[in-house]
Amino acid sequence: MACALCTQAALTPEALCQEPDFDRTVIFAANSVAIGDRATITGGDVVVNDLSDGVVLGTDAELVIGSEAQIVGAIRADSIAIGAGASIGGEVECNEGTGISCSGLSLPVFDDSTLPIFVPGAVSADAVDAYIPIGATLILDEGSYADIRIGLGATLVFTGGTYDIGSILAAGSPGRDEILWADVNLDQQTRRPDAESIA
Repeated sequence: MACALCTQAALTPEALCQEPDFDRTVIFAANSVAIGDRATITGGDVVVNDLSDGVVLGTDAELVIGSEAQIVGAIRADSIAIGAGASIGGEVECNEGTGISCSGLSLPVFDDSTLPIFVPGAVSADAVDAYIPIGATLILDEGSYADIRIGLGATLVFTGGTYDIGSILAAGSPGRDEILWADVNLDQQTRRPDAESIA
């Protein structure tokens, strides 16, 4: 697949073209992702793998990036809406854009045969919730988590390992929220963290 770099003034124009790599992907969704205003993703790429079924988390796009959000890696989805002042450090690949213009992304981004096995209900019955208060930092060890809520200006750090997560909700305004991903290693029998609830 050839990279199709899309640019706009707020995006990093000198981004190097890299092929999609699942190991570099830190937020992955089959349907849609919405990242809130001023959120920061510092550890890798954000991918919505294929066309949605028509119901999406954001407003009429599979991937919505809020105003002044910062993503260090690449973003890839069939349709992308980027808010004013957003900064993307890697490639921006899509077939339809709001706030950008682009075309030529082949779907699915990752063939199903190359993905870890997604096990419905992988979050265990004894999974706990985690809440990071306003301005605080939480270092989260591997494990099973029902819901993770990140307060304004808070920081969540994943130490690495296997995470089964029901949802992650990050408050995005007026603070700046960071999701810092370590080397989260997942074997073929575990569920990739379901991080579709970033907001």
